[in-house]
Amino acid sequence: MPKKCHFILALISGLISALSIMAAPVKGQPLKVQADNTTHTQILGNPYCLADCTISGGIPLGDSLFHSFSKFDIADGVTVTFTDGGSANVFARVTDEASRIDGKLAVVGNGSANLFLINPHGIVFGANSALVISGSFIASTAESILFPHGERFSTTNLELPILTVSVPTGLQFGSHSGSIINRSRFSSQEAPNILGAEVGLQVNPGKTIGLFGNGIALENGILTANGGHITLGSISGNHKISLSPELAVGYENVSDFNDVYLSQSALLDASGNAGRILIRGRNIVGRDNAVIANFTIGDFQTSAIDIVADESVEMVGAGIFFSPFFGSNSEGADLTISTRRLVIRAGAVISGGTNGLGHSGSLTVEASESVEISGTGFGFPSIMTTSTEGMGGGGDITIRTQRLSVTDGGQIQAVTYGSGKGGNVTVHASEQVNVSGAGTTGLGEEFPSSILASSGAQGRPFQPTGTGGRLEINTGSLLIENGAQVAVNSFGRGDSGDLQVNAPSVRLDNNAQLTTAANFGNGGNLRIQNAQTLVMRRGSRISTRAGAGDGIGNSGNIYIDANFVVTQPFEDSDIVSTATQGQGGNIEIVTRGLYGIAERQAIANNKTNDIDASSEFGISGTTEINQLISESEGELIALTGRPLEGATTVGQRCGASGSRFEITGRGGIPLRPADAIEVAIALVDLGDHNPTPETIEQALNFERLGPAQIEADGWTTNANGEVVLTAQWMQNKGLSELAAAQCRHYG
Repeated sequence: MPKKCHFILALISGLISALSIMAAPVKGQPLKVQADNTTHTQILGNPYCLADCTISGGIPLGDSLFHSFSKFDIADGVTVTFTDGGSANVFARVTDEASRIDGKLAVVGNGSANLFLINPHGIVFGANSALVISGSFIASTAESILFPHGERFSTTNLELPILTVSVPTGLQFGSHSGSIINRSRFSSQEAPNILGAEVGLQVNPGKTIGLFGNGIALENGILTANGGHITLGSISGNHKISLSPELAVGYENVSDFNDVYLSQSALLDASGNAGRILIRGRNIVGRDNAVIANFTIGDFQTSAIDIVADESVEMVGAGIFFSPFFGSNSEGADLTISTRRLVIRAGAVISGGTNGLGHSGSLTVEASESVEISGTGFGFPSIMTTSTEGMGGGGDITIRTQRLSVTDGGQIQAVTYGSGKGGNVTVHASEQVNVSGAGTTGLGEEFPSSILASSGAQGRPFQPTGTGGRLEINTGSLLIENGAQVAVNSFGRGDSGDLQVNAPSVRLDNNAQLTTAANFGNGGNLRIQNAQTLVMRRGSRISTRAGAGDGIGNSGNIYIDANFVVTQPFEDSDIVSTATQGQGGNIEIVTRGLYGIAERQAIANNKTNDIDASSEFGISGTTEINQLISESEGELIALTGRPLEGATTVGQRCGASGSRFEITGRGGIPLRPADAIEVAIALVDLGDHNPTPETIEQALNFERLGPAQIEADGWTTNANGEVVLTAQWMQNKGLSELAAAQCRHYG
């Protein structure tokens, strides 16, 4: 493992350990609940809740009930139950030290009251902690809960709000707020989630569970809100967040965020009817089989996952899943990731799909700096994918960034395995897209790095009928190398989608593939536009193909618009459009220079660079190469109709007493430019020879000029293997050596 990876993992482990220390209560003391006598809170049963107890009393204000504690810890196996007194919201503040919840936290009463627990020192939920409440649950290390008219329920100023309060409007954090850690893996046979009996901290279907602290860590912990909302917000510094009556969170007043860590098989699950997961932080990291899941169940509304990180989102051997549940006809959840850097590696999976009538959700990435997808895990590659296995369409993948890197077996893929249309893949990378190499899983299977939009998959036993999606790449530079591929394919009976590249620089090296292909359907078209240079090296291939085996589909067309198309001689790099029984596609190349490649039959391993549009048993396509010329080349230039006067255009520079310009020769010059030169040989008097003409010496100042910019007429490769366009120019050394000249006057 690279040293950088060791450093990052060590840093993450260190930070999580620090969070644990910040949020842990003082060791050696029994876990107990102790009221601070500011809110008339009563503890019934065991006085300090060392065993099951009930908390009643408190101060009711409007629809809210307020409790205050100096300590609030629940031991393993203990249930602490609040009575809601008919209130809509129960607020519990803790003033002295961090809370550790190892047992159950419950609310009972006439309604479905929400429970708010705030402790600025930190909160830790243990492995057996659980919630038994009908309403929503908010845990926060904020200092205060905010209400209308500037009122607040504070952990530092213990006075209660004096006005009639309704619903909270926000949470106010202090400069040294603590963190929240969740390790709960509580199991429930009565209300399991769709992934199993382990539910951790769970609220009722449709309700909200929110954790808001100065650092959030789920260490093997689970949060479950079936069809509800799961919200994680990591706030740093003295800031406030807003809360709506529905407990939706706003961060418009927050400028500094802290980190969110999901590790050791941690799980966020909001599957169900219109569930939502919202995570906001500085760095958001999922690792060690952590999972964020939002499966839509039944014919329900669309769900969503929104992840926003100021610095980075890193998924390392972890997963994000946003799909309709098996057999559902609902629409899949949409996933949006907004960050500066997105990293997906070590077999991490970001996946959305559908197998019913509903469409798969879309995947949108907004990464202001970079997106990196690299490496493989045990049995599968690091991948970002949407898919459909039913009649519904696959979701679209859209990536906007400066640099996209897909390496060492990483993949981006939109695919259909059924009758629905595959999703489209659109990449906007202002600087560069790099697709390179391959990776091997622990099972020995090799995955080439790839960006794909396809129908079916190679090696699958059944043949989908859905059409593959469209793939479009817009970038400053596209590099495909070392066996990597950018492709749209159909391995079933559907048609392949189209592939379009818009890039000033396109380079394929070492068996790189830029292709469209279809087995039984029609192959897609391939377009490369707005390129200054297209370079192909070492067995690379640009191709459209149809009709593998006994397929009858037609091949797609290839259109290339590039100022220069350059290949290294004898490297077997080809541009081909082929079909088996159908019609071969047409190839059109618009260029100023075509180097090292020519139109001829492309034969495997023939060591020539070929352009070939053909069909094995059908009609071959055509090849058209449009060689561009400069705007003035071959153009007739209209001359002015006014003749020049020699007396006014010939300078009087060297003559001592006047000069004249004479032309002598056999037959002279024609009267008009269009007239032919006379062929008659005439004797011309050349005058007397003067062996010693009068001379005047005059120094002339010749200004040295730099090399002129001229058109390239050749190419070569430098030490880095880069293609360099070349041209030759003749330097007039006489001008550089001339210091003086003589002007001679012939009388």
